[in-house]
Amino acid sequence: IPTVNDGNCVVINNDLRSGNQLVLEAYAFTPAANSDGLKTIADWLSTSAVPNSDGNKYFREKIAKDTVLLSDDRFNYFVRNATVVEPHVRISDETGTADDGGLFYSENLPPESVLVSAVMASRERRSGNAPLSAENVIKHVRDGNDRNGKKLCGFNGRMIQVGGDSTVGRGQVVLTFVPTGGGNG
Repeated sequence: IPTVNDGNCVVINNDLRSGNQLVLEAYAFTPAANSDGLKTIADWLSTSAVPNSDGNKYFREKIAKDTVLLSDDRFNYFVRNATVVEPHVRISDETGTADDGGLFYSENLPPESVLVSAVMASRERRSGNAPLSAENVIKHVRDGNDRNGKKLCGFNGRMIQVGGDSTVGRGQVVLTFVPTGGGNG
């Protein structure tokens, strides 16, 4: 991954430029000459992080084509200003006024966010049947399993809801397990 200074960026798609600069909100960035490393990463993300289905075709193509690399400081600005923070007030049914301690905030990432995390497991710890190895625990979470004639679906490529606000469609994420060189998942 190339080092990027605050006034520079790495751009894959030259059509995003305005003249010799990339303009994002109030910032103008000077694109670096070589984007080969970023293109390799964007291609990997588009095929590994986004499920291969017709419904995700647009996002796979968008990541591969329009990924931009910024410096940490400039990216920090966009994270702070693109994250939706909504204040909420809990109203008492009896008084019709704000409950004490009823002010809270919810923060929402932009819908196109890609989050990366390591997934680890240890040997299953339960009595009775022979415990599963760490590799098999990951395999069952990722791909599902068939125990005692009961098929359980895995999470790889499935949409799940995380956090609150499920009634308004927030917190929906698609989980994608990307194999590593060190094991099964």
